[in-house]
Amino acid sequence: MNQEKRLFIIAFGYRLAIFLLLLWWSTQASFDYPLQGSDARGYWNLATHITQGEPFFTIHEGLLEFIRPPGYPAYLSVFQIVFGYDTAPYAAVFVQIALTSFAVVLLYRLLKRAASERIAHIAALFFALEPNSAYYSTLLLSDALFVFLLMVSVYLFLTRISYSAYLLSGLLLGTAMLVRPIAQFFPAVAALYLFYARGFERKTIVSASAFLLGSLLLPLPWMIRTENITGNFILSSSGANTYYKYVMPQFISWQTGQLVE
Repeated sequence: MNQEKRLFIIAFGYRLAIFLLLLWWSTQASFDYPLQGSDARGYWNLATHITQGEPFFTIHEGLLEFIRPPGYPAYLSVFQIVFGYDTAPYAAVFVQIALTSFAVVLLYRLLKRAASERIAHIAALFFALEPNSAYYSTLLLSDALFVFLLMVSVYLFLTRISYSAYLLSGLLLGTAMLVRPIAQFFPAVAALYLFYARGFERKTIVSASAFLLGSLLLPLPWMIRTENITGNFILSSSGANTYYKYVMPQFISWQTGQLVE
C-alpha cells in the first residue's frame, strides 16, 4: 500500500470513528447531531429554501440577512433532494469525510514538490489527525467543503501548466468563495504570484486572465443579485454582521465599562 492510500485510509477512518462516536453519543445525551448549533441550522434552513424554491435569505429583527452565501446550502440541498430530509445530514457528512480525506492526499502531493517526502508525510499525517478539523468535518458546516475546494484549486494552480487548468482552478476557487467568502481575496494574490514567478509575459497574462475569469464566473452573478436586492455589491454580509454583533459591543463595553449585549 502506497503512502497516499495509507493517508486517505487513516484520515477517513479517524473522521468516521469520530462521526460514529458522536452519533451514538447524541442518541444517549439527546442532542441534535450533526445539525448542531445555529450555524448548522442556518445552512440547513437555507438548503430547504433552495429545495422548496423559496427565496434565499433569512429575516432577523425585521431585516434581510445575507450572511451565508449559497455554496454550502446548495451542497446540502442536493442531499435533501436525493436522500430526503431524514437521511440527508448523514449522507452529506459522509461525503465531507471523504472530501477532507482526499484533501489530505493533495496536501501530501503538494508538499512532496516543495520538501522531502518525510516532511510531506509528517505534515499530511498531522493534518489527517488534527482533532479540530476532523471534528468540524463531521458537522453540517462549510469548513470541510471549503477546504476541499481550496485544496483542489491550489493543486491545479501549482501543478498543471495550461490555460484550461488555470480556468478550472479559478472556477473551483470561485466556488469556494460561494462557500466561504474569505476566499474572495485569494484570486488577486494568486495572479500576482503568477507574475512574480513567471514574469510579465504573454503566456503569464493569458494564464492569469483565465484564472481570474474562472474565479469570477460564479461569484459575480451572485454579487450582482445581492446588489440588486440590498444595494451592496458583496458576496456576503458576514463581515459587517460579525463587526456589528460581536466586535462593536466588546469595544463599547471596554470604552464605557458597561456590558453591552
